[in-house]
Amino acid sequence: MEYFGTLYIAGIAKDGIVVVCDTRISVTLTSDVEKENVLCYWDYVQKIYTFGNCVIAVAGKQEFDNKAFSISFYFNRFFERYSVDEMVPSDFFLKFLNFVMEEFPPEKHPNLLIELNTLRMIFCKYDNGEPYIALFNRSKPLGACVNEIGCLWSSDTIPLKTFDLNISSSSLSELLIKVIEDEAKITLEVGGPVMSILIPAHGAIKWINNEPTRSLRELRSEYQADLEAGEYVIQFTSEKNKAIYYGQTEKKPDLF
Repeated sequence: MEYFGTLYIAGIAKDGIVVVCDTRISVTLTSDVEKENVLCYWDYVQKIYTFGNCVIAVAGKQEFDNKAFSISFYFNRFFERYSVDEMVPSDFFLKFLNFVMEEFPPEKHPNLLIELNTLRMIFCKYDNGEPYIALFNRSKPLGACVNEIGCLWSSDTIPLKTFDLNISSSSLSELLIKVIEDEAKITLEVGGPVMSILIPAHGAIKWINNEPTRSLRELRSEYQADLEAGEYVIQFTSEKNKAIYYGQTEKKPDLF
């Protein structure tokens, strides 16, 4: 089975950087994500991460190394070694991959690098007083916005249309949330409550919409416990697909 989802968008407003992201994971039998191929989905999955003065949004796998750890497990250890304040946005992803390979060598973790290379990430922060958005796709830098009010980047890997240069972060958040909500109307792989966060030009990062209510989970067992406790509710697209899903997984619901 394949696990899909995630539409994130980051934009630079006159008073800060806004990052919005959906919270849905969808499951298909193949990599061909179409409405009729989605077996099931669940919402409220956090895909925006904050570390110091930076925000990272992630699309792609949520579990790694034989499904033992979540992406936050590796992020937390990376930022224990490297200062967020000193991190150059354009260098982030390569430095992150090198760190993971050093700490979790391929001979002991053969699939980890392959799994990490499926990720799409956006890394946002103020760098030397300038708003900076760096986009990475499968370990390669795809582009960046530096001090460009009106710039938008999304997990679709292409820059979107620019907008009113005088737009505030609150107005930009509303605009981008609507973009994601409109996308959710036409595809099951995007949906759930939309999270929105602001990196202000001055001051601390703050959530605008749907701040996460649970702490980040690092281990598969923690996610599984949440699922069994009803924190996530699996929505099946048909009884047939429910049977297919449980036929492909363990008897207990499989979160990722």
